[in-house]
Amino acid sequence: MLIWHKKDFLLVCYFTNNGFDDESESWIARKMVIDYSRQLFEVVDCEIGEEENGKKFFINEKEVCFNISHTKGCIVIAMRKGGQIGIDVECVRKKSDKVIERYFSMDEKEQIQNADNVELAETVIWTKKEAYAKCTGEGLNRSTLSINTMGNRFVLSNKEVDDSQGYTYYNLNSAKNYNEANDFRLNLP
Repeated sequence: MLIWHKKDFLLVCYFTNNGFDDESESWIARKMVIDYSRQLFEVVDCEIGEEENGKKFFINEKEVCFNISHTKGCIVIAMRKGGQIGIDVECVRKKSDKVIERYFSMDEKEQIQNADNVELAETVIWTKKEAYAKCTGEGLNRSTLSINTMGNRFVLSNKEVDDSQGYTYYNLNSAKNYNEANDFRLNLP
């Protein structure tokens, strides 16, 4: 397990390697969110609600936000006090040509073409898009998935998302603790 904790932020990567099914991994992630929110953020009422787009939140605690992602043996949770948060974890794999054509910008397509590892490049870009969409709460729709993730600034529907909105991406590649086929992307506003 990897844990990164600062005053108002927590990231936990839990490597199950036990072949849990999707439902079991979701249950473990929710349990981790509840336990850590009580221990580190002193959340008393940990009842979890869900918005229409699937974003989960504490019903009676608006200051602490969290996000969950899991994939084949890896569960990640991110929590933040005083701001929204989004996270995505994916196994490295080829994205469909339809997805790339529909959601990837010209800059992103060029990055993929020039990459030594095409599957990794596609996964890195995709996890940035998903983490952003989960963070903003807009869900996985054409608008949020069409952001240009190249560089330090992102373009969303021809509108530049600048540093004043504070979106930062972190790459947490933990191949030593897991396997080479995983790339972890974290988005913090």
